[in-house]
Amino acid sequence: QLLVSLPLQPGEHRVKLYLLRVNEGEFFNLMMESIVAKNTSIKDFKKQIVEEAKKQGVECELRSDRLRLRKKIWRTPGTVYLDYQLIDKDIYIYGGSEMFVEPLEDEEIMKVPTQMQVYIRRWRPSEYSFDPMKEVILDSASPDDLKKKISKISGIAVENVLIAKGTGSFPADMSALDVESDLEWDPPIKTISQSPFSLYDDGGVIYYKDSEEKLSELSTEKKNELQKAENSRLSKHSVHGMGSSSYSNYSSYRKERALKIYTEDDTTEKDRED
Repeated sequence: QLLVSLPLQPGEHRVKLYLLRVNEGEFFNLMMESIVAKNTSIKDFKKQIVEEAKKQGVECELRSDRLRLRKKIWRTPGTVYLDYQLIDKDIYIYGGSEMFVEPLEDEEIMKVPTQMQVYIRRWRPSEYSFDPMKEVILDSASPDDLKKKISKISGIAVENVLIAKGTGSFPADMSALDVESDLEWDPPIKTISQSPFSLYDDGGVIYYKDSEEKLSELSTEKKNELQKAENSRLSKHSVHGMGSSSYSNYSSYRKERALKIYTEDDTTEKDRED
């Protein structure tokens, strides 16, 4: 397959797209580059990405109605871009811009900028284990709204849902031996924008648990075994969870390597981006 990288036309931007799958060990990788024109809607850009991904052999099934584009802040998923928003009008694009492409299980339910997307992860203290990450779309900044959404997903009674803000860089992973003591559980806040949650944008990570589920007591031997297992898990995550900003990782998602041919003008433009 031969891909020709053409010079950008006035009003066009080249964007690096990273595939985001939050429950994978390596949760994001460079998927491909795309060129998007000024005033293109996010809805149309999604359709364009799906078509280009098929042509370029990206080995991930993508559907434009079950796809989310969002701001990429280093390794952190940021603002969710909405279908009606326009490039260069609602969403500022610059040289070397990057976005996350996030496949969804169902159609996008986030429709207005007053909503907030939050990742949630259940902590099971009796088992010293975590469930895979899920998400909720909040219609208000109320902790009660968050607990109601968690209750609906988890089956835990609303009054028994305890929540805590994940710490550190995304995905805010931590040792099962530290989660009870290191997180501030159920702080007395009126909005999730208050400390210690301090959530102002999409992509925050919230841990939750059932207040009726008690922490198991571990023998010294079991604690040491768990410590080794957690150290191994977290070290793998730190090594492999960073994703990649190099083209070498295209091979993870491509059926074959593509040869790119740059014109002299495009090479000059690329040098300016670098």
